[in-house]
Order: sequence, then structure tokens, then C-alpha cells
Amino acid sequence: KKLESQLRDNARTDELTLMPNRAVVMERLRTMLERARSEPGYSFGVLYMDFDRFKQVNDTLGHGVGDELLRQIARRLQDSLRPGDSFAQGNDFDPMAARMGGDEFVVVLPLTAEPAARQAISRLEEILEKHNQLFSPEQKLGLSMGTATGTSGSLLTEVFKIADQAMYTVKSRKKAQSANPDFVPQDQTTSRK
Repeated sequence: KKLESQLRDNARTDELTLMPNRAVVMERLRTMLERARSEPGYSFGVLYMDFDRFKQVNDTLGHGVGDELLRQIARRLQDSLRPGDSFAQGNDFDPMAARMGGDEFVVVLPLTAEPAARQAISRLEEILEKHNQLFSPEQKLGLSMGTATGTSGSLLTEVFKIADQAMYTVKSRKKAQSANPDFVPQDQTTSRK
């Protein structure tokens, strides 16, 4: 029974960071969508993030340093959730951070109002930026984040895909900005419903 339980936990946990994995995120989103359909006014946010120049860290400093950086990011994501918020376990409707793979992470959180997503984003960016002192300025990681809001009319795959696409839009804008000094960037975070 103990081995069975351990195998079940392993299948739901990212081995490197010990965070929940993609399967847990999808399960949580299904639960939140069900609640949104049965409870008028309930909605939730998906914050999908990717770290710019992470590959450069792996290539120049080695995968051991890259792995340690991912573990630190996981801890900082945990720190960015308010005290008392859930990180891995807990109520199905508590905020949750998870690693999707590589240098991609997700935070899923219930929203009482649209400003809640903006506050969560600001808090995440502040925590992650504050602790981004590991490397020289040219190796410093940037954060690209996309958001999506799920409501009663949302489809599971839609919400997740919108947040992912929004993150890649932000990343593309940053590349265009660095390649063209005259480029005028939009808001750093793209959000769609």
C-alpha cells in the first residue's frame, strides 16, 4: 500500500522541483471549470510563465546550475503565493503553482475579481525579479507570462491554450524589441478570456 501510494504521488509530482505536474494542473482546471458552471460569478486565472534565456544558462553554466535554478524558481513561486495559500496540496480551489516541464511554470488561482489576476502577476514578477541575482546582467533571466481567465462558458483546453499562446506572444514581443530598438512594446502581459 505504501509503495502504491508513493508511485501515485510520483506520477503527480515533478521530480526535479517536487511541484505538482501537468496532470495535476489539468485535474485542478477541470474541477474549477465544474465549479464555474455550477456557481454563478466564479472564475479562475491561469498564469503561464516561461523564463527567457534559460537555455543560455544551461549552455554556458551547465545543466546542474540550470536544475538548481529551476528548484529556486519553484521555491520563489511558493513564496509568491500569499501565506496560507496552497502550493501543492490542499483545497481544490486554493491557488496552486506547478511545473509544466523545462522552464515553464503555471499558477492557477480562483479570482474574485479581475484585479486579483493583476495583483497575482505583480506579486510573482516582484518575487522572481527580487531574487534574480544569480547571474551577470547579460545572463539574467527574464520572465514572459501569459494569462487567461476561465468562466462557466470556458473549455478546459481553451483556457490552457490561451494562457500558453499569450505567454508566447509576450516572448515574441520581447525578441522583436531587442532586435529593433524602435519597436514599441505593448503591455508585458497578454491576457485573454
